[in-house]
Amino acid sequence: MSRTLASLWKSLVLSTILCGCLPKIGDDCDTDQDCSQQLDRLCDTTQPGGYCTIADCDPTVCPEKESVCVSFNISRSTQGECANPSQPSPHRRNFCMALCDESKDCRGGYACTDLSKDNIWSAAVISEDPKGRKVGQKVCMLAESHPDIDEDRADDFCRINVAGASGNE
Repeated sequence: MSRTLASLWKSLVLSTILCGCLPKIGDDCDTDQDCSQQLDRLCDTTQPGGYCTIADCDPTVCPEKESVCVSFNISRSTQGECANPSQPSPHRRNFCMALCDESKDCRGGYACTDLSKDNIWSAAVISEDPKGRKVGQKVCMLAESHPDIDEDRADDFCRINVAGASGNE
């Protein structure tokens, strides 16, 4: 009986330790396995240090109290060939992002950003709590002043470059 109890105790302690160390949305990573052994999360390696997330989320997918679903590029650019306010952006993408109250809640290089305000990513929280609770609007994301953000974003990708398609070729 004592061996069974000791074995059960070890299992309980080990599972408690492992649960406390599970990666969360917003943690740093190098590979998808760093974010989830079940591969239900991915490592966004386009972000400095990687960013554990869930891609193509909807309001019910992101882990509650840890993250919210954010839609990036919700409006078209107002610059050059990209300007076309009558159409939704073809570059819209959704990702789960870590919730925060202030920047000290985020890891280095990331800032707590209020997405209810204008931002350089044209991003907004799309999560709506099915139980009617208020959903947080502040998430940990790359600080707008981060040196990896290119101020001079070309609008070349908005142009139609297929021969004959634009009539200019």
